[in-house]
Amino acid sequence: MKKNLSNAASFAVAAGIVVVLVVTLFATGKWNQVVVEPASYIFGETVGQFIDQAGQDTNTIVQEGAEVISSGELLNHLPAIPNSRTPSYDRSKFGPSWFDVDGNGCSTRNDILIRDLQNVVMDPNKKCAVASGTLSPDPYTGQTINFVSGADTSYLVQIDHVVPLSLAWKSGASSWTDEQRLQFANDPENLIASDGPENASKSDKGLSEWSVPKNPSFTCQYTTKHLEVLSKYSLGISDADRAAAERIFATC
Repeated sequence: MKKNLSNAASFAVAAGIVVVLVVTLFATGKWNQVVVEPASYIFGETVGQFIDQAGQDTNTIVQEGAEVISSGELLNHLPAIPNSRTPSYDRSKFGPSWFDVDGNGCSTRNDILIRDLQNVVMDPNKKCAVASGTLSPDPYTGQTINFVSGADTSYLVQIDHVVPLSLAWKSGASSWTDEQRLQFANDPENLIASDGPENASKSDKGLSEWSVPKNPSFTCQYTTKHLEVLSKYSLGISDADRAAAERIFATC
């Protein structure tokens, strides 16, 4: 009984210290100057966890409700893209870029930078803006990128939609509501910080046209994540992309 009381007292003291620290940071205006470690931030998994969730080989398991299925089975469950005529793609149908859908005061871009970068430093003069950090490794090139926010440097790290918006549009999103498209465009499960130029080279390509050519060690994980997103949103897959996924899984 004494031991339990002692543990409870220790916990209460520790909690009090945390509260005092937080209050002090806000009172002194230094909250935004804190260096944020990605694993300690609350916005989601780090790049490493993103990769781990996507799996390492063709026997990768993914959760679909209470069912556990392999990546190959997941691919088989995806419907084909309907042959019906699709309206022309319109980016504005997915809402404002990087809209703060969760209402935490940070744009989606900054949420993902905070999640995926290491040694994150926030801009003390803005409400929620990443000033600098390190992307190591960049999933699309395998290189380390030192990110610094600025007019001439921010483009070096971009936030990629694993399933591009225009591809989602053709795969079924054209029939969604505006709210559904806004949620999709800002879903952290479909977003990853990556090398800017390589993200630009990917553009809106599907698996048959782009599968992480500069970092083949990430191809299997990328493909699995791509299929997970399609499955989550009940989107279809083209015959070409299905065949590409089958070829990729055969080499994983």
